[in-house]
Amino acid sequence: LIESYKRNIPRSLITSAQNEYALNVTWLLTGKGMEQTTPEAPSTIRKSMLQMQLDLQASETRIKVLEANVNRLYEIVGKLVK
Repeated sequence: LIESYKRNIPRSLITSAQNEYALNVTWLLTGKGMEQTTPEAPSTIRKSMLQMQLDLQASETRIKVLEANVNRLYEIVGKLVK
């Protein structure tokens, strides 16, 4: 915590981060929590894009299944009402 005063980080902020968010105090005090100033590596971007595409495909599949289930429910309700 002495280092926090050298870096002008309020002790309450460090204590809060440590207790509420389970953040490592050493990580905070070494400056590794700073915003990234260098661009992300292309391989990381490709992996992120691939993951987003996979997530999108999975979501589209779930939507199609939900749509089929809703349509089936409408059919069943329609038959019961007649």
